[in-house]
Amino acid sequence: MIPSRISRAPEAGRPVLIALLAAGRGRRMLGRDKPRLRIRGQSLLQRLKNTVSTVGLPMIVIDGCHRRKNGLPHVYNRAWRSGMGSSVALAARMALSLPIRPAALILLPADLVLLDTRLLPELIRIWREKPGSAVATAHHGLPGAPALFPPRDWRRLARLRGPEGARRLLRQSSMPVRLVDGDGRMHDIDTLQDLRLIREQLAPDHRQPVTKQLY
Repeated sequence: MIPSRISRAPEAGRPVLIALLAAGRGRRMLGRDKPRLRIRGQSLLQRLKNTVSTVGLPMIVIDGCHRRKNGLPHVYNRAWRSGMGSSVALAARMALSLPIRPAALILLPADLVLLDTRLLPELIRIWREKPGSAVATAHHGLPGAPALFPPRDWRRLARLRGPEGARRLLRQSSMPVRLVDGDGRMHDIDTLQDLRLIREQLAPDHRQPVTKQLY
């Protein structure tokens, strides 16, 4: 489903579009739907939605293995089994196909938690200083997600395939990629152990074990 409210955006002040990448199976989570995992009563998807809402930008969800009814604009990735690259490519193709293109595209993985609410505005602020450059979040000095891409990069994103996302493009960009420090400003959840540690960190009393069910 192409989000019509994005395609009707006025020419002046076109918004930055956020693509929430949520198509994977969650193999290391034993097949559980990661965006639906709950931490202190909220799913990861709801937490990210709340963070994005503070920025006031349109968002779409790239669905795949787990198709969800969550009230958000979404696009189904039929090639989700091939890996993250297909979701990135689909987000880029959708941005290219809109009658009025977004000003830029932010790729935001759905397994992030404790995302600093200031990070997305910082990506946009740095990009506006030099709109032709991509802006990525630095993890130990290396570019990664969340990352913002101007329209010049979308066709290369649209050709991505396989398990690797946009990281390779960020590291091979023909133009400099500007970086925002991301160390300590988010956590990703790849395994059940990651989930347990985050729940313990956010528990009202860290001394109490976290026993809440995954869903």
